[in-house]
Amino acid sequence: MYDASALLAAAENGAGGLVTNTITRNPSPCYPYLCKVRDSILSATLSSFLRAEAWVQEIAQAKKVGLPLIASVGFTLDDVREIAPMVVEAGADAVEVSVARSTTLSEFREMVSGARKVVPKPLFFKLNTNMVNLREFAQAAQQGGADGLTVIDAAGPGISIREDGFSMLGSAGGEGWLSGPSIKPLALRALAEVCSSVSLPVLGAGGISDGRDAAEFIMMGAWAVEVNSASILRGPKVYGQLIRELLQFMQMRGYESVEEMRGTALRHLPKTPFTSLKVPELLPSRCTGCGLCVRFCLYGAVKPGRVPKLEASRCRGCGLCVSVCPAGALRL
Repeated sequence: MYDASALLAAAENGAGGLVTNTITRNPSPCYPYLCKVRDSILSATLSSFLRAEAWVQEIAQAKKVGLPLIASVGFTLDDVREIAPMVVEAGADAVEVSVARSTTLSEFREMVSGARKVVPKPLFFKLNTNMVNLREFAQAAQQGGADGLTVIDAAGPGISIREDGFSMLGSAGGEGWLSGPSIKPLALRALAEVCSSVSLPVLGAGGISDGRDAAEFIMMGAWAVEVNSASILRGPKVYGQLIRELLQFMQMRGYESVEEMRGTALRHLPKTPFTSLKVPELLPSRCTGCGLCVRFCLYGAVKPGRVPKLEASRCRGCGLCVSVCPAGALRL
């Protein structure tokens, strides 16, 4: 969240905790710095334009609402050493260190050790997909005394251009960092790798737009989720809506608590590839006749009708029809 007003708006609309934008020693704004790419966002900056001294006041104001507040700090150990004591004194309940994309594993170990010495509150590290081996980074964080991890940060860099060929962003090279639904599959894979390699609490982030997304991250092992891009595109009311949708999902699936749901998908990930072709099963009682399975079948194996028919001899077992069925009438 970019300042106290945004944090307070999130709190008023149902957020269970607050996270600041990443605070650095030397903010470097450029304009324009945000653009919409389909249902996602490309951002030319990974940090707040506000200086740390200003964030001290913003944090103190946001803390009046009474919710836990995590101060995001980046991207170097020098940043952490200077800024972390300031945000903790201002009232931050935890510090999340957003790690630079170019950080090596040895540099990361030094950062964890150094940050642990100056942060008396819970200390999290936000990992990114530029880290070649997330498992090693996650284990290094645990060995160095971190209290938790956040997976993942925005992915990239990427570029978006206008119809006239000019860049949508005012950064050098027109580069920006992608967040929102486009990176959700990357985030889930990274989350699976991290949650299977450490025992630390992990916060899931990257492409969460609704309650079903939040449920998937929790089923992959997340203890909680962070949501930002969805609030930018749809406003702070998305937080309350997401919570309602998550509760509905849990009720439909028979989960009585988040703890019961956590990690269920992680345990079901295949250890080796499935090599036997399996034809989807059609459940006529659930079919709404929308025809999406017919439209998306690459091999003509789904025949149109009020209730479509599957021609098993033509099916290649790709599974695309199962993924596009909105009613869950196809399953493998």
